[in-house]
Amino acid sequence: MVDLSEQLESVFNIIINHSCKIKPGEKILIEAIDVIPKYLEILLKGIINIGAFPILNMKEKWQMDLLALNASEDLFNTLADIEIYQMQQVSKMIGLRTYRGSKDHLNIGENSKNIILKHFIHPVHYDYRNNHLKWIYFRIPSSDWAKNSEMEEKDFYNYYFRSVLLDYQRMGSFFLPLKTLLERTDRVCIKSYGTDLTFSIKGQGVVIDNGIINLPDGEVHTAPVLDSINGSVRFNIDSTYYGDRFRNVALTFQDGQVIKAMSDSNNDKLHQILNMDEGARYAGEFAIGLNPFIDKPLNDILFDEKIYGSFHLALGNSYKEGGNGNRSCIHWDLILDQKIGSGGGELYFDNQLIRKDGMFVHRDLEHLNPENLKKEILINHG
Repeated sequence: MVDLSEQLESVFNIIINHSCKIKPGEKILIEAIDVIPKYLEILLKGIINIGAFPILNMKEKWQMDLLALNASEDLFNTLADIEIYQMQQVSKMIGLRTYRGSKDHLNIGENSKNIILKHFIHPVHYDYRNNHLKWIYFRIPSSDWAKNSEMEEKDFYNYYFRSVLLDYQRMGSFFLPLKTLLERTDRVCIKSYGTDLTFSIKGQGVVIDNGIINLPDGEVHTAPVLDSINGSVRFNIDSTYYGDRFRNVALTFQDGQVIKAMSDSNNDKLHQILNMDEGARYAGEFAIGLNPFIDKPLNDILFDEKIYGSFHLALGNSYKEGGNGNRSCIHWDLILDQKIGSGGGELYFDNQLIRKDGMFVHRDLEHLNPENLKKEILINHG
């Protein structure tokens, strides 16, 4: 196994000092799933050295699988109460999980999956965590992920940490002009192969994501006015959602609601997700991917949604900041890469061309193109 201690120490320093800004005396909940003790020790020591108090909640995949196979509403209501109680004792939360690729999700029945989403994920994470805690999530790379990436292991780790170990404070300052432009924008229009989509973001909040809620980071997000989306979109980045992989998801919206949906894979399960609850057919987020070091997908949403030249819509629950009030037990980011190699496309704000084929053409945003931004925010090639 490759020892990632040195790179992870640098990541944890970013999490402690930038993402969470941990202060002496604070209580920090750490949710660690399949994380080896050697790596946890680095994070715990960093928090303790500041004078803060780490509260460790260790989990293993086999335990979670066992509970999932025997899912009942009473069981997951109880687990939700316990998790929420833990969160109520702290001010910040750090979530760590070692990537297991296809092993990350058990193929459980749809009824069990619905119980977990409605009686655990929604109350714990979407209702309580999102609204009451400062939190961040980080996926620890692994040999499983390297194999799935179709890259040599050394190349994969270099690519991964080069995308993560960035000057996020400086990144945020470079994103400000895009935030300002979005705040002045009413109509957004997106055109690509299979895509002709319009919606309003007038009056919606805009949030710069620069290492505050997950790593790697590099996006600016807002939300469509709830009933404003019309047209069709065809996403060209594969998306794995709770164990099911979806390819070329195509959606048609009318007055904000998905009225038609297709996928080249797991089409029946796509419709099961959309029928989860009323909010599942509405978008709760619109975001623009900006990380200049992420140019291709690794089949992990937290990573792929930051691909430069891309945008994503999230079906379901919206965030408290930069949200539109949509409520759902799902939050599913679907990504369209508009770089020329992926089919190209245009992004318009109020009928003005902002980005073409993944590159900004608006004069106030050209500094966000990868060759310009890379040299400004890179601090470590890992």
